[in-house]
Amino acid sequence: MAAHKPVVACNSGGPVETIKNGETGFLCDPTPKDFALAMAKLIQDPEMAKRMGEQARQHVNDSFCTKIFGQRLNQFLLDVARTLCNISRTQMADKEQQESIAKAEGDIQVAGDKYRLILHEISEHRVETWRPSHF
Repeated sequence: MAAHKPVVACNSGGPVETIKNGETGFLCDPTPKDFALAMAKLIQDPEMAKRMGEQARQHVNDSFCTKIFGQRLNQFLLDVARTLCNISRTQMADKEQQESIAKAEGDIQVAGDKYRLILHEISEHRVETWRPSHF
């Protein structure tokens, strides 16, 4: 999809979450016949294949770039922290404990920001390999 090409994949697992059937590619039953029919559609209609490839690339840019991934990861971490903190706050009224929970929320925000920065650096080829020492 990132290479401006439509995808033909099984209609289960990860592809179901990433491919828009009929827009960015085809989701097929795992049979040779279904795969052959999907490929034949792309071969018989090159304009459709080109259009689907362009939509596939746009879908990758809109949904899977490092910036979007980092934002989603950051939001997930914040949601987890807030949920844990809300549970903890209802169980304890101690101001000191509440302050430590607030600090933990801030630490999670910083970790998410650092993770987004690492993903950006990797995408820009500034970091050849990821190592835990980046944190």
